[in-house]
Amino acid sequence: MSHLTNKEHIMTVHLHADARRASGTSLQRQFALVVACLVAVAAMISGATTAFAADFTIEQGESIRFYSGDATNVTLEPPGAGTITVIPALPGVPLSAVIEFTASASFDGVATVRYDSVQLGSGVTTTIQVQGPQARASGYFVPVAAPGPCLLITANPIVLFGDVELGGPFKDTPAPPNVGGCAPNSVRQDVLVQTSNATNGPATLTPTCSGLAPAACTTTDGSYAVAILDDALIVGPTPTAWLDGFTGNFGVRAPQLAVKMPPTLAPTFVGSLFTFDVTFTAVVD
Repeated sequence: MSHLTNKEHIMTVHLHADARRASGTSLQRQFALVVACLVAVAAMISGATTAFAADFTIEQGESIRFYSGDATNVTLEPPGAGTITVIPALPGVPLSAVIEFTASASFDGVATVRYDSVQLGSGVTTTIQVQGPQARASGYFVPVAAPGPCLLITANPIVLFGDVELGGPFKDTPAPPNVGGCAPNSVRQDVLVQTSNATNGPATLTPTCSGLAPAACTTTDGSYAVAILDDALIVGPTPTAWLDGFTGNFGVRAPQLAVKMPPTLAPTFVGSLFTFDVTFTAVVD
């Protein structure tokens, strides 16, 4: 009985005390059956050793019984640890009720049996360490996409060029867009640039001079040109390489954007506001 917990020792003393007050051959036989049951339980648990401060330690698939008097509201945590059976008391011996726990063949860990007892009170717990031939640890992970190229405009997302003279040179802006990299430095990226038509309601100017240097660009009626002057690059309607092989977080670059008008335009175009978009795209180098 050395491996019974304190509460099992207490219940055993109560059981012997009740038995000694019994009289009659029938009750003596019942007492003998209870004592035999106690011996069997003691033999079953006497070889167990406590692990992780549990009350008992058993192997996967094994069963163990412990006494609770008249147990009610018996629960098991976690539910998948095994099964619980409440075995009722012997007739005339109310303290001989038994709770039997059978461990699952696949569970390893600590199972907790909770129950209410007239003798011990509400919320009594018995813990059983279930062990097997294998030990496992649980892990978790969240798949995420590998980091890719990333760009952002840190300042001046709307660029004002003001009045641009017909037939004049490229006119740049005092406040160019600030383009920054926002990818990890482990990512190497190129940055492409392209422009759109310039529009004013139904009026449209198409970008021209693709593939030329700004100094060689001549615009014609119905067109306009966009350039990055500090890189001597014409920005056309299809993506063109601007930055090559930069780290993912390359800081801020301010391309010197400029626009150029043809010598002549339809009279209704002159003096009206045109808008266009310049798109920067990061791609893996």
